Amino acid sequence: MKSTANNKEAKVTIASDLLQRHIQTLVADNAQWQTLIADDILWELAYAPSIGHPAELSGREEAVRHAIWFVGAVEKFRFFELKVYALADPERAVAEVMGEGLIKSTRRMYRRDCAIPACRRRQDRVPTRIFRSCACG
Repeated sequence: MKSTANNKEAKVTIASDLLQRHIQTLVADNAQWQTLIADDILWELAYAPSIGHPAELSGREEAVRHAIWFVGAVEKFRFFELKVYALADPERAVAEVMGEGLIKSTRRMYRRDCAIPACRRRQDRVPTRIFRSCACG
């Protein structure tokens, strides 16, 4: 995979690889992560309403805005204990992962376990992107 500077679009061949890139880049290289997000993403955030955020984000713009806010609001965030399950259909996969970081405004620890299903689009000329992801809120 080429770096973000040389390649605006991340090319991923199967959904399990896509999920790994999603986890690796969300915080570490948010610009690269943004290239994985489809225009029509539906990102479900099951626990988000409990802290005043929407239960789902619809569309690339909303998802990217939320991710940028999250990266700015939580410091030292990290994912760990990643388990990616490739399904029989290489266009689909599921991941389980833990995430934790320090909420800047409250100095409280943020910790969530997440289940993230993803599907890879089947379009010849559009790079592979996450278009549906259920994640921690």
